[in-house]
Amino acid sequence: MSVKWRDSMSVGVAHLDDDHQQLLDYLNRLEDALLNNAGASKQVAQVLLGVMQYTEEHFEREEQAMSAAGCRDLEVHRAEHLDLTTKARDLAHKYTQAPDGETAWAFYDLLSNWLTNHIIQRDVPEARYLKPYYAGRYIPARS
Repeated sequence: MSVKWRDSMSVGVAHLDDDHQQLLDYLNRLEDALLNNAGASKQVAQVLLGVMQYTEEHFEREEQAMSAAGCRDLEVHRAEHLDLTTKARDLAHKYTQAPDGETAWAFYDLLSNWLTNHIIQRDVPEARYLKPYYAGRYIPARS
């Protein structure tokens, strides 16, 4: 059931595609941790909080890139990011308060479904602004 990167998910901007691939990798690690640890474990908590943090960092980078490139739907995009972040934070908080498999799986399902749909339906169309802006630009690697 793991989430797989597909070429159709590419926005054509290396640092954003790398982020998206890293998010999917985090989700796959969360799924593995859930399958191997029955939901309530230190490993699940670490991966769950890691994917939450990385998602928030990615959204910030993506919104900065969209702003720089002049994407027209930036405010709608920000609102969608905020909506997901709020829901995911609520589930992450619930999990940290009372770790259980049901909450961890709900978090996984929310993020895996939302991210794959969002990347294809919302991010890929923005490539028409992002690709020309970032063509030939060097984006330093994150540390």
